[in-house]
Amino acid sequence: PAPPPMAILRAPAQKSQVTEVDELDDLVGDILATCDSQQVRHSLVDGFHCTGCDFQILCIQDHVWTSDVDYMFFRNNYPTLRKLQRKLESARRSCAYCCQCS
Repeated sequence: PAPPPMAILRAPAQKSQVTEVDELDDLVGDILATCDSQQVRHSLVDGFHCTGCDFQILCIQDHVWTSDVDYMFFRNNYPTLRKLQRKLESARRSCAYCCQCS
């Protein structure tokens, strides 16, 4: 019999030597790259959900959270940017992240 026209050869699997720290660095880098690459001021980060509340993570560019922000603030105001802005401070080249429980 003739071989199939689209035969696929696979290389043997290699052991991954990536540590948990490397994986975390990669994840944070991906998130920051997503935030930095978008031209909008705020956006939900695709494919990134909180493990506590299962809501998508919101990224707000060029801002950080004030020191007095608390759980109930996020619980009551996520994802409405107009409401969240009360607890944001401008900070160039920074991103504020939140979910409903952060």
